[in-house]
Parts: sequence; C-alpha cells; structure tokens
Amino acid sequence: MTVYNESPNKTTASISFAVFVDDSNEETVKRFYHYVREMSEMAIRLEGTMSSYIGDGDRLGGFNQLEHGLSLDYMRRIKEALTPRTS
Repeated sequence: MTVYNESPNKTTASISFAVFVDDSNEETVKRFYHYVREMSEMAIRLEGTMSSYIGDGDRLGGFNQLEHGLSLDYMRRIKEALTPRTS
C-alpha cells in the first residue's frame, strides 16, 4: 500500500494498494472482483475515485458508469468526435 499527497500543500492523501490474486482458482478470482466492486462503491460514496489507471474502471467491471453517471455518455461522445478515423 502507498499513501501519498497528490500535490504539495494539499491536505488530502491518496491511497493506492495492490492485491495479489491466485488466478488459477476461479472462486478466488470471483471474490477478488466482488472486493473490487465493494471498494469502488465505497470510494465513490466517499467522493473519491475508483480508478487509478487509464481504463481500469471499465476493464475491472464497468465501474465508470457508476462513478460518472450521465457524464460518461458525454465523455464518450467527445472521444468519438476527436478520435481520428483511419479509413
């Protein structure tokens, strides 16, 4: 676990941690994803964020909709409008 301040003179800390999972055991993996969902929901209730890396909220369980609500649709539209077409 790492606790750090995001910027100098900021009074709130950010906490990151790693959980190692035996991915050869299906039940352990299911419990891990349940744990991730619970922690994500708690972070959002506490006005934090459930994501620390680009894309991990959706990759780990579709949590971006939970955190951002209707704003996520706007973010996706903006991304689509700004993403170059390659055809």
